Amino acid sequence: METVKSTHGIVYILIDTSTSMLSCIKFVKEKLLQLIYEQLKFKNRLNFISFNSNVNAWHNHLQSTTECNLKVGFI
Repeated sequence: METVKSTHGIVYILIDTSTSMLSCIKFVKEKLLQLIYEQLKFKNRLNFISFNSNVNAWHNHLQSTTECNLKVGFI
């Protein structure tokens, strides 16, 4: 019997922080804040990933969507 793992409630936010996005980063931050307060609080686990010439994760593993994690993850 095969075990199927549910991914419901898991969110990865990918943020392009390359030079080409510098002029848009304020807009992106505003929309991410909106996403966090309107949608992510209803999910179970998340992680933020930023990328340019390097890839950086907020954490090595998915984090619970507690109010504290949502605030800290965005800073």
